[in-house]
Amino acid sequence: MSSIRRFVERITGQIKSFSAEHPKRAQAILCGLIVLGMGLYTFVISDSNLGKQLRYSHRIQALTDECKRLEEAYQSDSLKIDSYKQNKASLERIAREEYRMQRPDEVVFLIKDRPDSEDSESK
Repeated sequence: MSSIRRFVERITGQIKSFSAEHPKRAQAILCGLIVLGMGLYTFVISDSNLGKQLRYSHRIQALTDECKRLEEAYQSDSLKIDSYKQNKASLERIAREEYRMQRPDEVVFLIKDRPDSEDSESK
């Protein structure tokens, strides 16, 4: 503990003697250290540091791009819905093909293709 105290006292003495010999330089160095400390605090340590600002900027850009993409999809889907409301034949075709719906008096047969691996084994 005493070695640390001696070291601090020696450094303090050197700073005092330097500031007594060169008062303008000491003031300039002190101002520079204060500005450097404030800059470090602002850009590295504080809550709004540079790294966080960059991450937030990238996140905002990604969310903006996703919002534009979803807006375009919404517009496209709205147009499809409007066309389905106008054209009953297309609505019926979609109901049959995608949702496997049928009329009460119909029988529907589903024909599935074989995978290529079964075709090569049977040959």
